[in-house]
Amino acid sequence: MTPKFTITRDKIRTHFNYFWWQYALLLVLAIFGWNLLYTTTHYRSPEHLKMEWYYEGPTGNNTQKNAEQLLLDAKEKLFPHMEETSFATVGMDETYGPMQLMVWMAAGQGDLYMLKTESFTNNAAQGAMVDLQPYVDDGTLNVEGMDLKKGMVKLEGTNEKHLYGIPAKNLPKFIEYEILPDDTVLSILANGGNTENTVKLLAHFLEIMK
Repeated sequence: MTPKFTITRDKIRTHFNYFWWQYALLLVLAIFGWNLLYTTTHYRSPEHLKMEWYYEGPTGNNTQKNAEQLLLDAKEKLFPHMEETSFATVGMDETYGPMQLMVWMAAGQGDLYMLKTESFTNNAAQGAMVDLQPYVDDGTLNVEGMDLKKGMVKLEGTNEKHLYGIPAKNLPKFIEYEILPDDTVLSILANGGNTENTVKLLAHFLEIMK
């Protein structure tokens, strides 16, 4: 004789009272598995098709929105083939700020950097930034009448100074976008993977932000 197991409301309630955690665990594992699958298979734009602008300085209520719009306008005009543009602020607390910045640069994150003079100088001296002099010499970057002293940095281990950045004080119109240029320098990350287009963006800013 086959025993009969009847399912009643009380049995269901008792079952969930004792085993609810198993269902919660299954739900967590399912969400984790889906997230892992998504992050490992989700398409990511290659570095040469991304334009990332990192900014160290005070921000206003509309800084993010304004900067993103500037990048979108530049994308449409200069590099419509670009798949992704982004703007990020760099928090430079005394303990973790420089370390975080070093990790980003070592990983090739970011293309155009707008850093405080001290941060820029420290990183440029270690070879983290592109030498801009060739682009000035061939006319790609128009720096006529600009004070470039804070952009000149001596590379560690050499006695020569090179132009690794453009002091943003030469570009006062940034203020209209709640991006404060005082004591900041615009530079290009040497291993950002997108030097050619970043030079175009920098040249664009030199033109429209005077």
